[in-house]
Amino acid sequence: MKKLMLLAACAVLAVGFTSCKKEYKCECSVSVTDQNGNEVPGMSNSASYTFKDTKSKAKDACDGKSVTSEAGGMKATYKCAIK
Repeated sequence: MKKLMLLAACAVLAVGFTSCKKEYKCECSVSVTDQNGNEVPGMSNSASYTFKDTKSKAKDACDGKSVTSEAGGMKATYKCAIK
């Protein structure tokens, strides 16, 4: 009986320490605004990426793709989030 309990405890620990790598979809959108904050027509777009990792690592990688840049009075914002 003790051996069975020890084996069951080991199995539970092994499952508990196994990371769950799944596919997570990262959806990104791009918007461009002028110096007054108005969105520039025809300059919006979207993209998606797939990460196969743990949820927290996929979220970190997806968040890392979000950037904002400015040039010539225009501001481009690339926002990404796990969906």
